Amino acid sequence: MEERKRDRDEIFKIKGFSDPAMAARFLELGILPGDTIKEVGKAPFNGALRVETQKGVFGVRKAELEAIIFDSEADIFTAINDAS
Repeated sequence: MEERKRDRDEIFKIKGFSDPAMAARFLELGILPGDTIKEVGKAPFNGALRVETQKGVFGVRKAELEAIIFDSEADIFTAINDAS
């Protein structure tokens, strides 16, 4: 697989959620399908990520990010792992 360089300001559009429990958590935060999300920070030792949406800035675990279905072919989780 060809390694791609990630743009720090890369923005991803949320298409939906694969896990109903995670979907409920994101919906409670006001994060909805159609919103955009981008990484703005990363905790050390593969900890939580700080992501920014139109609703604000949130701390999100990688497991939670895996439950998001993105509109683009390259999702944020893959992009963040490529940068590690």
